[in-house]
Amino acid sequence: MKLKIKITGPKVHDVGYRYFLMNMAMSNRIRMFEAHNTESDSNQEVLVFVDGEDKAVEAFCALAKTKRPARSESSNIAFEEFDGDIMKIGEYAQFCSTVQLNKAIPVLLDMRDDLKEMKGDIKAVRKNTDMIPQISEDIKEMKTDIKEMKEDLKGLRDDIQPGYGTSFRQVQSDVRAVKLRRRTPLQAGGACEAPPHEGGTRLCGHKPMLNTHALYPSRCKQRGIAFKIKQQLGML
Repeated sequence: MKLKIKITGPKVHDVGYRYFLMNMAMSNRIRMFEAHNTESDSNQEVLVFVDGEDKAVEAFCALAKTKRPARSESSNIAFEEFDGDIMKIGEYAQFCSTVQLNKAIPVLLDMRDDLKEMKGDIKAVRKNTDMIPQISEDIKEMKTDIKEMKEDLKGLRDDIQPGYGTSFRQVQSDVRAVKLRRRTPLQAGGACEAPPHEGGTRLCGHKPMLNTHALYPSRCKQRGIAFKIKQQLGML
């Protein structure tokens, strides 16, 4: 039995439909088989030609009606008798291999170009990698310089510290001397030298409660001497 089968749909090309049908034909021991992609005005088409024993062809047609590749979208399948020549299934398999190889050639060429670019990138990376030993030497030199700088700073600090300590101690000594000169006799633990008056007042005339003799000891002493002189002369 010879048949021509037309499978029509929006997506029956580039989904492995011809290889799917060829595999089913081999499973049913069909010796004559070929399939080709064509297009109509609105849909894609696959034309299938089979020749074999009646039972084998009928089993193949039953599978073709119910099974299809996973990503295919078919809308119609039609069967009609065919009187022309049909290719042997082995020859068709070789033809399919040639077709696939022809499709693969552009992809292989692109892969070759990509490999060339990758080789160029690898050379560039290798060139940069060769600089790593030099960079390591530079880093070692920098570490040595930093260590020397630390030693210099430490020596400079040791030179500065003794002089700084001496100067600070001298400043402290000068501050203490100034404070001692500015202390009054009362602050130093003494008392006014002006003798007290018989009436309980100071000879200088100041009340003890005012404590002006402690604030102005020199002035109080002068007034006390003047008071004694006036008392002796009978001026009071």
